[in-house]
Amino acid sequence: RWIAGACAAGWLLTGVLWWRSRRLARSPPELPAVADVGEPRAWKALRSALAGGDPAASRRQLAVWLRTLPGAQKNSALLAQARALGGEELAAALAALDAALYGRGADLWDPAALDAAARMTRRRHGAGSGTADEDSALPPLYPTG
Repeated sequence: RWIAGACAAGWLLTGVLWWRSRRLARSPPELPAVADVGEPRAWKALRSALAGGDPAASRRQLAVWLRTLPGAQKNSALLAQARALGGEELAAALAALDAALYGRGADLWDPAALDAAARMTRRRHGAGSGTADEDSALPPLYPTG
């Protein structure tokens, strides 16, 4: 009789743990909403990640920034989004980033190519034209220092 009770308790414990693990795994982490971020803020986060030379952070911030550009498709793959918005230059830079992340030679990745392709994409879409940053041809109106 005690064996049946122990087996029933084991099954009950297994069922509770399985239910709990399913509940926790239900909500995957998502990228921030475009309305929450905005293009200038996403651009600064991408530039910061590129300056730090972190491939994983750069890829994550590139995905966020691309979603802020006009014409971005919400549920499209990152490579397709990069090709559609930035052309082959951005797609090639993303492919090199992916090779560094998921292949051998993460230390060989040069963020300058992705930075240049992202700048070209930003100029092409006219994003950030209302803000004064280092891409602007004009000096800042109120320089610091």
